[in-house]
Amino acid sequence: MRFRVLGQVIATAVALSALLGTGSPVGAAIGHCFRPPELEAQEAVQYQAKLMVISDTCGAETYRRFTVRNREPLVHYQETMIEHFRRLGERHAEQIFDNFLTGLANKVSLSTGREPLTRLCGEAAEFLAQADTLDHDQFRHIVAAMAAERRNDSLRCTE
Repeated sequence: MRFRVLGQVIATAVALSALLGTGSPVGAAIGHCFRPPELEAQEAVQYQAKLMVISDTCGAETYRRFTVRNREPLVHYQETMIEHFRRLGERHAEQIFDNFLTGLANKVSLSTGREPLTRLCGEAAEFLAQADTLDHDQFRHIVAAMAAERRNDSLRCTE
């Protein structure tokens, strides 16, 4: 159920956050370290949030097609993030994950909301075109590469 309604929940939260000026819960998760699979999952979830907001903003169907085609890895990455929150001792890890994803979408929405729509969508055309063709393996390769770039990042657990 989470996967089916996630877009609607995030869109509503983004709209409410923009109207109310509420802060992003993203920082709550950032204060803790991530194990390598969790770091990769975080990159995947960030990619998903960015794609959702930009696809919706630009009136593209890219996000819907991407999520249908990549449902399996997306669910895996979401479950990995939920387990990350459980490892941190969160009793309601699913809710924390939903808040985390909503915060990511809010962050993207607020940053893209400052640009004129034609400019934003023009600059995002290559990103949307790439996402529109990614399959399971290509998506996993991209997020693994993004996580590898952050290998020395302070978010990585040293344990």
